[in-house]
Parts: sequence; structure tokens; C-alpha cells
Amino acid sequence: MKRLYSFKIIFLIINYPNKLLYNVNQTSFKPQEKIMEIYPSLVTVSALAVYLIITLNVGRTRAKYNVKPPAMTGDPNFERALRVQQNTLEQMVLFLPLLWIFCYYINPVWGSGIGAFWIIGRILYAWGYYQAAEKRILGFAIGSLSSVVLLIGSLVGMILVLVKSFSA
Repeated sequence: MKRLYSFKIIFLIINYPNKLLYNVNQTSFKPQEKIMEIYPSLVTVSALAVYLIITLNVGRTRAKYNVKPPAMTGDPNFERALRVQQNTLEQMVLFLPLLWIFCYYINPVWGSGIGAFWIIGRILYAWGYYQAAEKRILGFAIGSLSSVVLLIGSLVGMILVLVKSFSA
């Protein structure tokens, strides 16, 4: 009997957010809006997952090359892994707001596609930098180009909204 009761509790916990969402938004729920928001959300979660893996790799290399915290220098392989993590964090501060602004003002599908290229660029950057500092260029170029496109698109989208608001 306790086992059956446990399954009921787990079922309620899993389904409660869905029921809450349905009840709160019952009159205004628009499936198209939720589907369009899923794309930048998936890109955001994917970027964070890549960052988590890169961060875990720093810990792995720290242990492998016996670099004790709080030291930030040691074996060159550790230092490269640390630089990948630090640079990715620096780039995410720019990337994530630009992704969402672009998706809001321009198009969530296009923004998410550009965001996916950014993620590919960061993976190539990490892969190359782990091998040698000179091999990071292609990944860095892809990521930087993606960020520039998101920046320009976001600015254009906001300017268009402002122009429309003044002309109306």
C-alpha cells in the first residue's frame, strides 16, 4: 500500500506544474507562443550545459595535474582548460541577453539557429584550445560572428520598434 501511495505522490508532483499552468492561463493560453519560446529556451539550456561540462573539465584537469586550489597556474594543460572556462563565461555574459533580445524583436527561430552556431563555436573553441592555443581560432571566430549577428539584429529590431512607435 505504501508503494502505491508513493507512486501517487510522484505522479502528483510531476503533473502539478502542468495543471497549474493550465489553470492559471486557461483563458489566455496560446500554444504557438509557448512553442516559439521553446527554441531560445533550448539554446539557453544547451549553452549552460556546455558551460557546465567545460567547468567540470577544469576540475578534472585540476585533479589530474595536481593543481591545488586556489592556485590558478600550473601545468599548461590545466591553464588552457581554465582559460576555456573563463573565456566561455565572459562570452556568455554577452551571448545570452543578445539571444533573447534578438528572439524577442526579430525571430525566435532565427535567433535560436544563430545561437546554435554560437554553441558549436564554443565547442570547437574548447576542443581546439585543449589541444593547443593556436587551434582555438576557428571556434572563436564562429562564436564571435554569431554574437555580432545577434547584436546587430537586436539593435535593428529595437530601432524598428521605436520607428513604428513614433510613426503611429
